[in-house]
Amino acid sequence: MRMRAETNHHNRNHMKSIIDPGAPAETKRAITAMGHKAGEKAGDAHKKLVEVVEKGRGLYGQMRKKAIARAKATHEAVQEHPYQAMGIALAAGALIGLILARRRGRSQD
Repeated sequence: MRMRAETNHHNRNHMKSIIDPGAPAETKRAITAMGHKAGEKAGDAHKKLVEVVEKGRGLYGQMRKKAIARAKATHEAVQEHPYQAMGIALAAGALIGLILARRRGRSQD
């Protein structure tokens, strides 16, 4: 909270140094009000950003747990049925190779 107060104080001083000392009081008030409004908008944007980042961290944690659980389940399945796993891998590799070979053949025509 103290940091925000120091930042606001710095912003006010900065705004005063930007405003032409000879400008009418109404212009000075308008410029100062715009500065305050911009500061409020920035604060609101920061709050929303923090919320989104926290939500993203939560989703990342959930997805990470699911991925780890699925990797463990896959590992166990391969350990229990190694020959079936090799057969599935061989079939998948052959299928992918066939598809890629057909694409290569079509692109050369």
